Amino acid sequence: MPIRARKNLYCGINAHLNSFLQNTTGEWESFHAAHIVDITRTLNQQLPSGYEARVEKSLQIREIYLSETGIQERHRRPQPDVNFLETERNHPRSSSTASMTGTAEILSPVIDTMDIDTESLLNATVIYQIAENDLMGKPVCRIELLSPVNKPPSDGYKQYREKRNSTLNSGMPLIEMDYLHQSSPVVKNLPAYPLQEQGAHPYVIIVSDPRPSIQTGLSHLYVFDVDDPIPLIDIPLANNDRVEQFNLGVAYQVTFENTPTYMRIVDYAEPPLHMMGYHPDDQARILRRMQHILEAHQNGVNLDQYIPE
Repeated sequence: MPIRARKNLYCGINAHLNSFLQNTTGEWESFHAAHIVDITRTLNQQLPSGYEARVEKSLQIREIYLSETGIQERHRRPQPDVNFLETERNHPRSSSTASMTGTAEILSPVIDTMDIDTESLLNATVIYQIAENDLMGKPVCRIELLSPVNKPPSDGYKQYREKRNSTLNSGMPLIEMDYLHQSSPVVKNLPAYPLQEQGAHPYVIIVSDPRPSIQTGLSHLYVFDVDDPIPLIDIPLANNDRVEQFNLGVAYQVTFENTPTYMRIVDYAEPPLHMMGYHPDDQARILRRMQHILEAHQNGVNLDQYIPE
């Protein structure tokens, strides 16, 4: 019998949902869009006076999954051999001047009738400092939720790496949330979790502040495991301003609770997809959480009020 709830029943990242998003065509992109909006709205409730967060274009390219192979690829618009084909109707055309306005059937690939941005990007959260009489403000921090196609060894990683380096070289603080345990990290020398290297963790939040210079600036890496709470982070702003102890877990819960699909597809009575993609220690944590949820369910606990511990 399925066991479901309207809220996330893990202490942090929902392992069931996270595996579904990484192993089901196009689902990470949908989650990404919703979660960036929720992060932005949550952040705007806590930013000090003179700052605001907005949703903007990401440094990352949009991810596309091929349904037949499961391989992530950038979208490339197919090029037909002939863009337009004109086919005469059954009635003959006149050779008179009137034939210039005669009826005809134009055949075209459907995709050629669509205005498609083949280089469309994901979204990110950008924090602005708003000075007096400054309508739009100055960007002071960027927050990126990493997507599979922008991590190694995917094709988009090189492009993301170049934009990431440019952002940090410009002196802009950058926060990267990496919840993708099935792909390698973007930070050089960080142990790769899929390979189950010693000291590897499935999730990491990277807070990089390249000030006062790229040589002396520091990156804070918050690593955590399955069923750990999402770490509280300090978000650097302009000068010495900052948002202290920002709780990304609040935004994560909002995204989960406001997406009925997640409640429907997350069944705590069954293990997550691709369970073997987790380290044995994390598999044990998943099984323990499932057992706690089962016991609560059997004891008649309303799972929508369940508090994971």
